[in-house]
Amino acid sequence: MGWEYISGGAGDELTMKWNKEAFERIRIRSSVLRDVSQLDTRVTLFGQQHDFPILLAPTAAQKLTNPEGEIATARGAGAARAAMVLSSFSSLCW
Repeated sequence: MGWEYISGGAGDELTMKWNKEAFERIRIRSSVLRDVSQLDTRVTLFGQQHDFPILLAPTAAQKLTNPEGEIATARGAGAARAAMVLSSFSSLCW
């Protein structure tokens, strides 16, 4: 059940197909031997500063893939100092 939920899409799965096609068109150019010692990836969102602009998107029913569910994701986000957006369909209740 978990694999079907994660690997499938809604309805006729056209959006999933289009997303895959768009992803296949992305080309990454490597930039080796560049000075990155002075990079600043900080961003301020809603008055709160983050070290880098990464947000973990809401994903429902995480207990389908990990017994700790969203708790494991929250721990990882906290360790990386990344923001996590909790789904309204979280598999955990408080």
